[in-house]
Amino acid sequence: MEGSRLVGVVGLDGPGTGCVVGPRLVLTSAHLVRHIGARVELFRPRQDGTHAGEVVWCGTPHGRDDAALVRITGPMWSERTGRPLRWGRFVTHRTGREAAIWGLPNVIQRPGRDIEAYQLTCEVNPGSGVVHDRHYCTLRQHPPTWDDPESSPWGGLSGAPLYCGDLLVGVVAVDPAHFAHGTLTAVPVPVLDSDPGFRAALTAAGAYTPPEGVELSALADLGRRSPTAQPASPAGLLRAERNVVPFYGRTEILADLTDWCAADGFGALLLHGAGGQGKTRLAGRLAAELTAAPAGRAGDRPPWQVLWPAPEARPDDLEVVRDVAAPLLVVLDYAETRPEQAAALLRAAAAHSAEHPLKLLFLARSDGDWWTALRTREAYARELLSGARKLALTGLQPAPDDRRPAYRRALTAFAAALPMLPAPNGPARPDWAALAAALPPPALDTSGHGNALTLHMTALVDLLDAAAPRRPGAPRVPLHDDAEQVEDRLLEHEGGYWRNSAGTRPDLHGHLSQDTLEDALAAALLVGGVDREEADAVLRRLPSFEGVTRSRRNSVRTWIAGLYPPAGTTSWGSLEPDRLAERFVGRRLHDDPALAHHLAQGAAPAQAAHLLDLYTRAAAHPVFHGELDAPLRDLCLAHQEVLAPHAVGLATRTTTPEPLLAALDAILADPALDPDTLRRLAGSLPSYSERLAPWAADLTERVVAHHRARPPDDPARIPYLATSLGNLAQRVNDLGERERGLAAATEAVTLWKSLAAAQPDRWQAELAAGLATLSGRLADFGRGEESLEAIRESIAIRRRLADQDRDAHLGELAGGLLNLAVRLDELGRLPESLVASSETAALHGESYGRRPARHRASYAHALHTHAIALRRTGHLPQAGEQAEEAVRLRRELAAQLPDAHLRDLGMSLTTLANVQEQLGRLDAAVATAYEAVGVARALMRQRPDSHLRLFVGALVGLANRLHGLGRHDEALAISEEAVAGARTCVAERPETDRVLFAHTLKNLSADLATVGRHDSALEAALEAVSALRESARTHSGEARAELPALLRQSASCLTMLGRTAEALEPTAEAITLLTALAEEEPLRHQPDLATAHLAHSELLQLLGRAEESLDAVESAVRLLRRVNGGLPAGYDPLLTALVIDRYAMQRYAQRRWGPALRGVDTALRLHRRADPPQPGVTATFLHHRAVILLALQRHDEADRDLAEAIGLRRAIVASDPRAHVPDLLDALGTRVWCLGESGRLPEAAYVLAEALEVVRTPLRALPGLPPASWALPLYRIAVAGARLAPTRQDRDRATEAAKLLEPRPQQQVTAPDISRAIRLLSRLRPTGGPQ
Repeated sequence: MEGSRLVGVVGLDGPGTGCVVGPRLVLTSAHLVRHIGARVELFRPRQDGTHAGEVVWCGTPHGRDDAALVRITGPMWSERTGRPLRWGRFVTHRTGREAAIWGLPNVIQRPGRDIEAYQLTCEVNPGSGVVHDRHYCTLRQHPPTWDDPESSPWGGLSGAPLYCGDLLVGVVAVDPAHFAHGTLTAVPVPVLDSDPGFRAALTAAGAYTPPEGVELSALADLGRRSPTAQPASPAGLLRAERNVVPFYGRTEILADLTDWCAADGFGALLLHGAGGQGKTRLAGRLAAELTAAPAGRAGDRPPWQVLWPAPEARPDDLEVVRDVAAPLLVVLDYAETRPEQAAALLRAAAAHSAEHPLKLLFLARSDGDWWTALRTREAYARELLSGARKLALTGLQPAPDDRRPAYRRALTAFAAALPMLPAPNGPARPDWAALAAALPPPALDTSGHGNALTLHMTALVDLLDAAAPRRPGAPRVPLHDDAEQVEDRLLEHEGGYWRNSAGTRPDLHGHLSQDTLEDALAAALLVGGVDREEADAVLRRLPSFEGVTRSRRNSVRTWIAGLYPPAGTTSWGSLEPDRLAERFVGRRLHDDPALAHHLAQGAAPAQAAHLLDLYTRAAAHPVFHGELDAPLRDLCLAHQEVLAPHAVGLATRTTTPEPLLAALDAILADPALDPDTLRRLAGSLPSYSERLAPWAADLTERVVAHHRARPPDDPARIPYLATSLGNLAQRVNDLGERERGLAAATEAVTLWKSLAAAQPDRWQAELAAGLATLSGRLADFGRGEESLEAIRESIAIRRRLADQDRDAHLGELAGGLLNLAVRLDELGRLPESLVASSETAALHGESYGRRPARHRASYAHALHTHAIALRRTGHLPQAGEQAEEAVRLRRELAAQLPDAHLRDLGMSLTTLANVQEQLGRLDAAVATAYEAVGVARALMRQRPDSHLRLFVGALVGLANRLHGLGRHDEALAISEEAVAGARTCVAERPETDRVLFAHTLKNLSADLATVGRHDSALEAALEAVSALRESARTHSGEARAELPALLRQSASCLTMLGRTAEALEPTAEAITLLTALAEEEPLRHQPDLATAHLAHSELLQLLGRAEESLDAVESAVRLLRRVNGGLPAGYDPLLTALVIDRYAMQRYAQRRWGPALRGVDTALRLHRRADPPQPGVTATFLHHRAVILLALQRHDEADRDLAEAIGLRRAIVASDPRAHVPDLLDALGTRVWCLGESGRLPEAAYVLAEALEVVRTPLRALPGLPPASWALPLYRIAVAGARLAPTRQDRDRATEAAKLLEPRPQQQVTAPDISRAIRLLSRLRPTGGPQ
């Protein structure tokens, strides 16, 4: 606090202290002045005289808002210049906040002397006094001795300001009892700020600004505050913070950002666009609107805080963000150049309580690899940024007709602001308004003029050019109309400012040339903010400063600081907007490339990073036509030990990485690359970068070679080599070089095992991690059993480690078990996969039970995975419970952090819909699937480029559900939308999304076929096949696995169109592909291969190639017997079993008993898996099996099957006698024959009696003429009766019936003959049988 703000106040209740908070406005205590309108006297310590004042706002004396504002009315008051006062509030509950009080207390006053001032230091704990709105200020000085019990030593201090740093945070109220004068209380500023009258009084005096967060103020970029000083140069009018041209446009995106902030919980958003597009102004506008709402207008929620972190803020200090107990927007400008600060903010966000909204707004010129690297940097970053939105800021005025009104607005605004600058042409000031009115509108028809900053610079420079001296008679028109040249035109005027400033300084004028001074300015801009000693060292590195004295260098430093004052504690600021600085240094470096080399020598890391970043941005300006690329590359090569590590990170962030990549390639190609540089380069690599992936793999290979070349007796050789090999396995795998990845991972594990064998207690964690990596690489090659062995060994180690330190290793153990579940699932070992996923869920549940807030997300993921495993193993009710719990948890997470968890919620909804469908809850499944699509649509609106694949997947799930309900038209519409989305995906990422596209086309083809549009279905299927064939070039494994199903889909379409012969080719190709796949992964692909053979057999049957058809079914039966009758998902066991049973009976007809028996056994096994199996079909298969067994003379087995079949037939006869009585008779007749053949005549007679009872009662009761299908079962009964009837008369009747029913070649038994045979059989009376 400046001393000039301290005043004494004499009010109705005695003397006190006040603080000048604005022009003629003093803040003091309400209990001193009592009410609005009261007259008071004020004085300044150490000055004679008093000044009259009047209370213009007054809180409640001795109440919660015990403060008042006094307007000074005395004519002799003189204002003191100084910085505007800043209000503050505590935004965390962190204790021990250092504060200061400055006032006029009684304890320091002495009779007969002038009123004395006294400063106290104190400590404030923000959580104390929150109930009654007080700050308790614990004094750090020893409390004074005071003998008068009726007064306080701190009398006279009422109304004194309480400061934390530069922020006024309270007004001293009283010396409370029971603290022995060691504590004072103060009214917090937020209490005053919540009063509209207080804000109105300050606003009327021009003294109101929203209170700032005390704990955040030290981290804030001071340059982001509205400037208070007048601009000194034309460029100063363009600063975003000055808002010379009023903000306009961007209404939709501003509303979108406002809604984003309004959502509860955490949110992250990347706003990216070219320099000058208006990112900073848009963020500033958002911040202003958020902070404009004062406290008390949104219930108990504190007002918004906004933090623009300073570039020099230490990342560790940013962790205070986690404790902020107020809505907070953090704006990180140039985020692509500040990865450590970005990561620190994410760490803080991960630990944030989510009681209030926390939003991170990243501003950057691109969304390149730097964003990917940040999102994959750590687990917390992956979680927080998994749903982060990206908004691309495009041109504000895309059409020339829109630009002209915007240009005119800018002209008007600059004409009003330019009088603040010194006159450019002598003492006479131009009539800027008249010049603006006279300027003819330019064409503004180049694409560059769509950029907001370019348009504003054009308007400003047109005005400046119009005011420049001109030839007599020459019209006042803009000198140029080229958007690319506008920076150079403006720099001409800015150069005049530099020259005028230097010309007024005797210590510079005539001593140093303007070229030397501009060299110094370029150097200052290139190295960025430095302290005084660093600034002097920078200037000494310039050849033009050789022999220049320290005093003169100090003059140059102060001259630069005068041109562009620093916002913080550095020696100088920067030329803004940034594009001007980039163009200026670009011109200097183009003319003198050696300038950068001089600055790079001995540059500190921060200086080197700034130099490289600004040089790269300057080189990207189109006006240089790439002429700075080669010098930039050469600079990196010449100073690789200083610049190369920064080039690695910058190459992932910049939009123009080509010079940096060229330099990095050249550095790596140098065989003499020293180990220290190699180590620094490796340490600077991001975890993943698409742009750097090939170079990162080559670098890691060099690191491996370096460690491999260490002496064998070097104890660090093996650990470093194993670590680098593990890194190499990941790097080359990123390139798709799986062979190299597997080799590196294998060698790494071998080395870790050797170390662990020698030092068992030291290297176990590393060995476990290496084994986990090896497991993944083995799985890439389909070596499932070996992959499984590796992950199991890793888990065994992690179990031991968790036993020793459960908290440290529980997460790794749970993650390993999750990988184990995946590996087992891939091998088709679903029950074991279920066990692993169950344990994973239990371990995550344990962590969740201890710390729910921290582990809710990981527990939800484990439940989601476990639900999938339960579903795949048929535990549908339990799968439903787990899926519902996962959805519940993810709903909670999405409510708190929608950006991070909405995507996960959509995935869990899709899983729940799958389970509901399998449980037969089709309506619920459709409702859930619709919700999943709704979630995906919401994500699409936020970030379509990232969520389109999820959206397509949700659409596919919904279409399948609708198809299951028979809502085929709706399903078709959804499938068409899914194909449209997938088509967009494949257009943007053809290498990765062709398989997705093919999958949606396959579903669309099926839906089209269902509604009878077979031509369109074939077209979709063929397009899908084409997409997969193209994908096979880069993703052969995935494409090979998907292609057979699509080939069969196209064959099905051809068949429906009557083009059966053409359908043979795709089915044959599908069989060939699946045969190769089944050799690699039998358990996974043999069921599909079996069904492909069955489909092929159907086609051959249609073409009359009966024997080939039977051979195809026989191949299918062999495969299904190997996998115990397992069928791929989606195949109907009943239909498949019927096809195989038909084959079995055809083989029986050929007297090929072995294949026939294997076929009917397979049919039975398949059908018993149906949900539920049909008794009639089961009875048929058992009957057929018995007939085959009889042919093999295996009578006892045949009898058991017939007995089971008859039992099933008896149970279903009542439901439909006409359909089932003949089948029952057929089974009974066959069993009579079976028993008779085996010599069990009494049992045969018993069964015959039952058969005749059926003939006598239910069969004769059936209406209408008997169908021909009844003849054969009745014939068998008649033959049995002729053999077993007890009397000759019965045997004769049975023989006559048999003659009537005897099968005749090429002719069916007639209905009258069947009827007569039934009458004859019904008269038989055999012995035995049921009573």
